[in-house]
Amino acid sequence: MYTNFNKRKFEPMEIEEENNSDINNELKIINSKLEKIENKLEVNNNLIHYNKVCNGCGGLHIKGFRYKCLFCQNYNLCESCERNLNKNFSKIQHDTNHFFIKINNSANFDNIFPQYLEAVRNYKGQFI
Repeated sequence: MYTNFNKRKFEPMEIEEENNSDINNELKIINSKLEKIENKLEVNNNLIHYNKVCNGCGGLHIKGFRYKCLFCQNYNLCESCERNLNKNFSKIQHDTNHFFIKINNSANFDNIFPQYLEAVRNYKGQFI
């Protein structure tokens, strides 16, 4: 069975086989899954955290999810740098005992959680 791959979509071809309808149904399922993945990627790419600088690459206005260290006063990473955090090949190193939070809306996060962040930063005990 051969298919054309065109603009991230598998298109069924006219082939005279008994199981052609089964294959076409599978292609529809694959296309549906690809659409869902593309929609998620599109949503992530539309996220912009204005005036937030990535401490890994230095990029201004972090695009996609923002990763904030809960222990450091002002340490943020973009998605790409967070993926490479503390990897052997990466220059991006950070205390492995620190926790990061994944943020999709900086305005809401920065307005609602400052007291929570301060409590976490000042916590002297251990997390249970």
